[in-house]
Amino acid sequence: MNPKILIVEDDQKITFNLELMLKFNDYNTIAVKDGIEAIDTLSKLDPLPDLILCDILMPRMGGLEFFQEKLKKQEWKHIPFIFLTAVTDSNETQLARDLGADDYIVKPFNEKTLLSSIARLINQNKGENNQD
Repeated sequence: MNPKILIVEDDQKITFNLELMLKFNDYNTIAVKDGIEAIDTLSKLDPLPDLILCDILMPRMGGLEFFQEKLKKQEWKHIPFIFLTAVTDSNETQLARDLGADDYIVKPFNEKTLLSSIARLINQNKGENNQD
């Protein structure tokens, strides 16, 4: 079964392009528009996604707040998390890393860099889960 990626992004064009790129590379995708929808989706998904790609600046609930909520749920903690954002402020970058994000990629992103990070994190997470 192809890995499943949850995309949390409010820009429809970016979401469309991400879904196209990921599907072309044999990933299944689910897309939501903000952190509130992401929490609702995660609470209903079975199985959980293999990775989360998340913007930072979004309406209702932004990416940093969503990431903090994700960490509160034991069953969601293990899901690899990549911030994919236009925010380049070093304080935001450092905060994301301090919170425990697995990667932080700035838009516009390099497709190979993003795909490499996704593959690395999914494979790394599968290896860790097989040791449990």
